[in-house]
Amino acid sequence: TTALMVTHSIEEAVFMADKIFVMGANPGRLIGRVDVDLERPRHLAQMDDPAFLDAVSRVRAGLFTEPVETAA
Repeated sequence: TTALMVTHSIEEAVFMADKIFVMGANPGRLIGRVDVDLERPRHLAQMDDPAFLDAVSRVRAGLFTEPVETAA
């Protein structure tokens, strides 16, 4: 099953997603992807876990698994 979710919260995206696609602005376009390798089911207590915080940092820093433009 696949679901698409749009959020402005990096923490929410990391908590809920296995793959995060990051959009750039003007014009809106996909600029990168980050894979999230956290165990499921996820719990709010995991938000202090170093692996969770690392994934949040990778999204914030733009350390994408791969740029989307070259992935297609």
